[in-house]
Amino acid sequence: MHRHHRYLPILVTVLAACTTTAGTSPAPSTTTTTPSTSSTTTTLPPTTTTLPPTTTTTVSRPVTVTPPASPRATSCPPEIVALIEKHWSRFGPEVVEWAIGIAWRESNCRPDVASPTGCYSIFQMALPLHKGIYAAAGYPDWYAARYDARASVAAAALLYAGSGSSPWRL
Repeated sequence: MHRHHRYLPILVTVLAACTTTAGTSPAPSTTTTTPSTSSTTTTLPPTTTTLPPTTTTTVSRPVTVTPPASPRATSCPPEIVALIEKHWSRFGPEVVEWAIGIAWRESNCRPDVASPTGCYSIFQMALPLHKGIYAAAGYPDWYAARYDARASVAAAALLYAGSGSSPWRL
């Protein structure tokens, strides 16, 4: 057995804790929601790791997760909500609501928004990186379509279909 294999159980425990913190896999937790705020506080269970030969480390920390603004509580224009519902409905109502919240977080549901890093429109997609997705959505000229609400919503739905929520993680 190689020397670095003895650290494998530690690495697995640390990666599991990181994955749980990032929100990519559910873990047993206690969730408390305060009605007056839109934050959720999640307390992760204590993690115990035994290091050779007898060192024990215990980590317990609260994690605060702030979801995107409540989609229906925002002032997202009804025509943008209708576009998102049209293109994202195949993923289910929870994903539609999530997408509306992401659109609000990224651009306040405005198609005319550009970032200094080259991200455009409602879902702040990186262009020209995602020009192939725009083309697959029916908008081959990404430059002309970069501020088009229909193009942004359709291309973002295709990006979600291929990559899930990872392009919009903080």
